[in-house]
Amino acid sequence: MIRLNFLILDVNMFLSSFQSLLIAVAKVSLRCFRPQRVPIAEITRGVGLSRAGRKRLFDVSLSIEGFDGDISFPGFEIEALAMNSDAEQAPLAVAVRDYHDARDVVFDLKFREASLSIERAQALKNGLSCVFDALVRGFSGPIDQLPLLNAAERTQLLEGFNA
Repeated sequence: MIRLNFLILDVNMFLSSFQSLLIAVAKVSLRCFRPQRVPIAEITRGVGLSRAGRKRLFDVSLSIEGFDGDISFPGFEIEALAMNSDAEQAPLAVAVRDYHDARDVVFDLKFREASLSIERAQALKNGLSCVFDALVRGFSGPIDQLPLLNAAERTQLLEGFNA
């Protein structure tokens, strides 16, 4: 049985910095969170997804996987690996994986070609990569100023298309 917890976050998205936004979300979450314990099949029936022509409740899944995968025993080492499958049902699945202290965080994006073109998926990946790169470098400005384009895309948009 799959169980979900839903929480409506009433937070100002345009606070002074991304860090301020995270702090506000944490405060609201701690104040408001309570387990719902409602099976997803019941939620799907209750909101009438089939009457609306939809098959699933969510179109995007996000998985943030962080654990210590640096394990060794006398004489050998064990390496934690991501378990990927082609069974993802959401049109877009994003996984952020941090398994090893000495390695970069892995950003994995999977999509269903029936729902999303390769070009559109690549554009989404590039935009999310820009956001994550800025956050890793310590971005502290307002969230609406997070970069969504890399330097080459920004140049093409501002100079190439307007030439």
